[in-house]
Amino acid sequence: ASISKIYIYNEELYVTDTSNNRIQKFDSDLFYIAWLGDDGTDIDWHVGGTVTAGIGDGQFNMPQGVFVDNNGYVYVTDTSNNRIQLFAANGTLMGWLGTNLANTRDWWPATPSTGYLAKTLADWFSLPTQVTVDYSGNKLFICDNDGPPAIIKVFEIAHW
Repeated sequence: ASISKIYIYNEELYVTDTSNNRIQKFDSDLFYIAWLGDDGTDIDWHVGGTVTAGIGDGQFNMPQGVFVDNNGYVYVTDTSNNRIQLFAANGTLMGWLGTNLANTRDWWPATPSTGYLAKTLADWFSLPTQVTVDYSGNKLFICDNDGPPAIIKVFEIAHW
């Protein structure tokens, strides 16, 4: 396994298991809780099973960054898919920002009225590696390798 990022939220440790294309969660004593991703049946937190890697919704391809905001939403830099995926605390896919299945730049869900990663889409990604949200929950910061050099891209987040 190749670990790229760890993040602690609510006494739980979130780990990007890059080479296994998943996010793992551990308790404060480092006991395994579950992994996040697609097991071929659904997108959720899973205790067992096998990861389905790829470009589909909820699937990862070499994820490198993870961040959990004050509401428990999990942001993942899906690095080799050139997008950021957003999950609810329970593992439900809420949306993504970046490249879609047709390898065109897009965001999902298609209607921003729900507020998932909604913004004016002026910038896109080339191998994003890290993600964070400001304390107020208004801005999404992404480290992108759209260079050289790597740059930080900032996106406004609509409130849900």
